[in-house]
Amino acid sequence: MMVSLDLIGKKVLFIGGGKIAAKKAKKFSEAGAIISVIARDVIDTFYKYSDDIRIADYNDGDEDGYFIIVCATQNAELNARITDRCESQNILCLNVSGKSDMSLTSIRRVDDIEISVSTYGKNPSFSKWLADKFLESIDKTMVDKFLAHTKLRRIVIKKGLDKKILKDALDMSASEIEEVIKNIDE
Repeated sequence: MMVSLDLIGKKVLFIGGGKIAAKKAKKFSEAGAIISVIARDVIDTFYKYSDDIRIADYNDGDEDGYFIIVCATQNAELNARITDRCESQNILCLNVSGKSDMSLTSIRRVDDIEISVSTYGKNPSFSKWLADKFLESIDKTMVDKFLAHTKLRRIVIKKGLDKKILKDALDMSASEIEEVIKNIDE
């Protein structure tokens, strides 16, 4: 099951400072997370995403106080140990080399329409390709319809109207939805 998380202001610890970790840190940073890093070696890219970088080995307990831990070391055994510690403390964990609580999706966005595709880590390049295909299918007509339908939804909720109107409006064009809104307001 896919779940969207509000990461604004949430603390995320990366254990490992290589290219894979940096790609994931970019996504977390763009989502508003506060990034910290513990690693023996950190690529320069990380300094774009974090002011809290510790050049050190991981120690048990370093995960305390974080919302999410990203295990991205080149040591699968260490990643597994950290994942087990996180599980015992109910801390969400993304392990790039094994069992994990989550996987990152391929996300594409047009205005306020966001497309998220996941292969649950099994084939990231395929999920990126598929997200691009979906994005190609969103044109101005669809965005206009989305905006009109969103406007209608706000009115239906505010006025306590039958939500069946919203379902019916999905088969209408943007101009037809605007006509429904006009008739409700009269």
